[in-house]
This record gives sequence, structure tokens and C-alpha cells, in this order.
Amino acid sequence: MRQKICEILNESFEILVCCGKASQHSIKLSLLQKFFVFFLSAVLQSCTARETIQQNQAGAKTAQTSDKQAQVLKQLGATYSPYLALSAQFVLKGKVDKTEILYDGILTIKGENLSVVLKDPVFRSPFFSLKVEKDFVTQIDHLRNKKDKIPFADYRWVELFGRVFPFRFFYPLLKGYPPDEIYAKSTRYETLEEEKGRFLFTTEYFDGIVNVENGFIASLYYRGRLDQEIVVMTFTGNANEKKTAAAQRYFPEQIYITRPRSEDYVRLDFKKVIIENL
Repeated sequence: MRQKICEILNESFEILVCCGKASQHSIKLSLLQKFFVFFLSAVLQSCTARETIQQNQAGAKTAQTSDKQAQVLKQLGATYSPYLALSAQFVLKGKVDKTEILYDGILTIKGENLSVVLKDPVFRSPFFSLKVEKDFVTQIDHLRNKKDKIPFADYRWVELFGRVFPFRFFYPLLKGYPPDEIYAKSTRYETLEEEKGRFLFTTEYFDGIVNVENGFIASLYYRGRLDQEIVVMTFTGNANEKKTAAAQRYFPEQIYITRPRSEDYVRLDFKKVIIENL
């Protein structure tokens, strides 16, 4: 509204000045016209000054946001620092399409290699295995004795809740790192409260929000852009058994995954987490 008023006043000012120039040899501006021109000039200067102040305030706010974003990224870098190796046991429990699921699992990570093995909790026999190496991803269905080896570059989707999601988005989370998207230049950071904020990002396939609190990822919101499928993940606790000052590297004790539009959920409870730091 203020900008529109300024535009109108500016146009009026230009018209009066033009009229004054056209008749300067024959007709003099009346005192009222002179006062009106003076008044419009003052108002225009006020509008210009106000817009300059607003621009400076917006620039300062952007700079503050950028500084805060850099500060939070630094905190996350310390919390989720690189490590040499990780091993953990976990229990996978959930419900998918009204079917209860329960498995014991082993997670092993060394360098760029990751291995996940799901076992039957009663017979302790392997049910499913996933191995991620530098160049290949291997899936093993032990019940059907079926093995698929796929180039890592082609392994783009992972099934969850009977639907597919981008593997490269969830892969860092499984390894105990933030999603890569929070480091993108297009990602925005918003401060919600003291020591609380969120990263917002959009990619070709999905939108995401990562909520952070005191240097930790508290929760994550994912929405597919094509199917509008929504997944919410929450991270609680610290499962790292080595709690000494030299080995404080964080790993969540529980990852809880839900689909808000259904009763489906998957809960990963980690235990006996051992991290070998760099």
C-alpha cells in the first residue's frame, strides 16, 4: 500500500513539474501548486528514506539468518562428525498395511561400506541383507535365496511402507549423518526459538524440513512432490556406549518413522553402538 501511494505521488509530481515547464513563460504556478509540489517532494523523500530503511533492515535480517545458519551447521558438524567405523545392534518394530513386523538387526559401517542384516527374532536366521559399497549395492533375500547386485549410481529408490523413496536422501540418516540437502545453497534456515530452528529445502523429487534443537536433529519432514507422500522421522536419545569426552560422537538411540495419513510406522531401537572415531 505504501509503495502504491509513493508511485501515485511520484506520477502527480512529474505531471505538475511538466505542466510548470510547459507554461513557464506564460503562466506561473500558483501558490497552491507550489505548496503541493513542495509537499509531494517531502512525502516522496520520506517514502524513499523509509524504503531504504526497510531494505537495510531486510539485508541485516538476511545477514543475521546467514550467520545463524552457518553457526547451526557448525554445531551439526561437531555433533555428527566423521568416524572410521560403526557397529550397532537394533530392533526393528512396526506396522505396515495393518501387518505387524518385528526383526532383530545388525548395522555395520566401515569407511564407505555399509551392511544391514535383518534376522528373525525367534530362529535368529537372516531374513534380508543390504550391502552398500563404493560402486555397488547388493540386496539378498535369504528366504528366496535371491541376490541382486546393482550399480550404486542406479540404486535410486528404496521401499518403505510399500512405497518408494529416494535412497540418497535416507542413506546419510542411516549412517548417522544429516541429509545432504541442508548444505545446499538454496536451503533456507529459520530460527523458531532460542537454540531451535529448521532447515527448509526443495528438490526435483521432494520437499523437506529438518528441525534442529541444541545442535541435534530432532525431527525430519519429507513430502514427495509427485505422489505427495509424507513421512515424518523423529530422533531421540544417544545410543553411543562410549560416553567419554574423547568419544562423544552422537548416534540416535531411536529413530521413529511414521506416515501421518495412515497407521503405518517403523521404529528402530539401537543398542550396543560402538563408534571408532577418526
